[in-house]
Amino acid sequence: MSGAVKMNHGVGWWSVLLVPMLLAEVTPAWPTERPQEVRIKIRARAFHPAQVTVRVNRPVRLVFENEDVEIHAFVPEGLFGNVPVQIDGSVAPFYQRGSLVRLLIGGGAWAEVRFTPPRPGLFRYECDMPGHQMFGHILVLDDNSDDKTEHQASVDTQAIQNKE
Repeated sequence: MSGAVKMNHGVGWWSVLLVPMLLAEVTPAWPTERPQEVRIKIRARAFHPAQVTVRVNRPVRLVFENEDVEIHAFVPEGLFGNVPVQIDGSVAPFYQRGSLVRLLIGGGAWAEVRFTPPRPGLFRYECDMPGHQMFGHILVLDDNSDDKTEHQASVDTQAIQNKE
């Protein structure tokens, strides 16, 4: 049997498929990068601060602390369309077509929303509870934005808020 290849029956054809999978880099379900942490206090029927800034494509940990005794809502406009979110806290989330559209936060409770913004922009949010008239903005900057861009966006947002 010269020139014949001897087969090792201890290792099967499946090893050809399994070994590359075991050696491949595994991507975690949630980014391992330290998230940008943003805290918004809800007090006296207002969001404090009314505008926050985060960076695009970087994980965000958005924490709401409701210091009032009444229920408030976080209703984002356009930010979470097809964006995966993780919610924690004493909250009641509402979804529409797989996207977060409303979050109820009880009096004295807190809520945490973890997400990664996929695109830059200025995104408005509000509390839509009857009579509350509460508004805020999340500014998502791209990686090329500088402090001047952030300042100008802040000025523009103030002008928008004055019209609301």
